[in-house]
Amino acid sequence: MDQGKKIVLVTGATGYIGNWVIVKLLKKAIYEVRAFVREKEDDQTLDAFMEALDQKCPGYTDFSIVKGDILDYESVKKAVEDVTYVIHLACPSSLSKQDGMEEYINECVVDGNLNILQACAESYVKRVVITSSSDTMIDFNKGEGKFYHDTLAQDHPLLTPIGRSKIKGEKAAIYFTKTLEDEQIRPFELIILNPSLVIGAPLLPEIKGLGVFILKNVMEPGVPRMHGQILNLVHVKDVAQAHLNALERGDNFERYPLCAGSIKMKKVIALIKKEFESSKLGIPTRGYSKWRLWFLSIFDKNYERLYERWNITSELDGEEAKKTLHIKKYKNIQDSIIETCQFLIKNNLVKRPFVLPLLKQNQ
Repeated sequence: MDQGKKIVLVTGATGYIGNWVIVKLLKKAIYEVRAFVREKEDDQTLDAFMEALDQKCPGYTDFSIVKGDILDYESVKKAVEDVTYVIHLACPSSLSKQDGMEEYINECVVDGNLNILQACAESYVKRVVITSSSDTMIDFNKGEGKFYHDTLAQDHPLLTPIGRSKIKGEKAAIYFTKTLEDEQIRPFELIILNPSLVIGAPLLPEIKGLGVFILKNVMEPGVPRMHGQILNLVHVKDVAQAHLNALERGDNFERYPLCAGSIKMKKVIALIKKEFESSKLGIPTRGYSKWRLWFLSIFDKNYERLYERWNITSELDGEEAKKTLHIKKYKNIQDSIIETCQFLIKNNLVKRPFVLPLLKQNQ
């Protein structure tokens, strides 16, 4: 390891965004990179991750992996030793549906944030970059409109468990850090990044991230399509670059929404259908009507959320982050959608429609 380089700790390093953050840090080659992964992370995942790094960053150096638990303060404290910057991405997957998941997500986000910040206060960390969510900026209570970096959403019954926990996590992180500053305890700078729905090809050939999962569903038969749903999108590499730039840029206690634009689900479906018409995937275009969604919403909170947001345009403004964090240009959202779908097809992650084989006629 190069003793002259500043150390960057990245939590959630084997996650969708974390993978690309590590790649960009290693390619920049001015930091020593320390990846914090789960204690129970399986060897197969780590081997695949390391193999991908060899391909993307040949000859890379100054990289290490430490295992621990974001909820175990002692392992967090050990990981933060001698670190200058922390990028805190670790969060349970929003695709998980186990019993008690909401309580677990809340614990991981709020207590995980506080464990990181407490360990940083006892170390020599200069800046912490926390990854939050656009859910903390798009306020259900305000309906339509454009939401900016200074908007903090209020709790709402239709918020997802991740969204609700991210609001609590942001408030806890800002309060904790400002308290340190007010009490003149060794301060560090805090930056919060708020990505919209993230899409783009994952580093590894597997489905990671809610955005990738949604596009997979659009391409498969038998999955309901919500034509009235409106998506705010951003490419995963733009999100990763924003994290890298936020180590040196951005204002203390500022929140930066990351969004390349919005698009209606009906247009997403039409784009995919047109682009992959010859793929023999049989991409369906028929979607749920609003009245059917209303009926389903009586029994399922997820459908209620979609029903209430039907044709509601709540845009996230990503220009402040682009300007302040020096993101040259967000990747076009249509290109990002096509890239994600190409990745899914290439890696056989999309179910093809079942077709009955033709019976050979007896000669």
